[in-house]
Amino acid sequence: MRTLTIILLAKVLTTTAGGWELANETNDGIKVFTRIKAGSDIREVQAMGLIDASPARVYKVISDLDNYKDFMPYTRESKVVAKEGKTTFFYSYIAPPVVTNRDYTLRMTDQSNLDPLAGFYKVSWEPANDRGPAPRSNTVRLEVNKGYWLLEVSEDGKQTTATYYLYTDPAGQIPTWLVNKANRDSVPDIFRAIRKRIKDKRYD
Repeated sequence: MRTLTIILLAKVLTTTAGGWELANETNDGIKVFTRIKAGSDIREVQAMGLIDASPARVYKVISDLDNYKDFMPYTRESKVVAKEGKTTFFYSYIAPPVVTNRDYTLRMTDQSNLDPLAGFYKVSWEPANDRGPAPRSNTVRLEVNKGYWLLEVSEDGKQTTATYYLYTDPAGQIPTWLVNKANRDSVPDIFRAIRKRIKDKRYD
């Protein structure tokens, strides 16, 4: 465990050197950082934490897009629209608290490098609303939504050092300070949802 802590600390130091500021550290070991993005009042978010499973198993969970509605926070609908090689087009309809429901379609690209010595799993995404369903009534469509998951093996091979990056604008008439707070505060719940889902036998 001491070695794992040192590895995670090294990643944190690298992050803070990149202009990131520690915004939240939870009791269950999730560190959330934010950073000013040039030309925008909305901050980038990056989180790090350990997940008690191999990167391959964690990757199965984050790739289980059709079932996000069953375990991801606020998700009411989720479906794969199309697949083209290493790219997946994914539609999601979410119901955040207080505000109007949102939806979006993403282009998700597998950028994994499975080298046996220095491999990792990575999936990144960006908006692709033109590849998904038409806009819905009484729903705000997200046009800014970029991010990635990076999954790296721990030294013992039984845990994953996970890094999650997100830059998104939920649109609508929401004050910027509230957008930044919501983006920052929602990330730990995503980690917890994956930690819980990882125990499901369907990923064996």
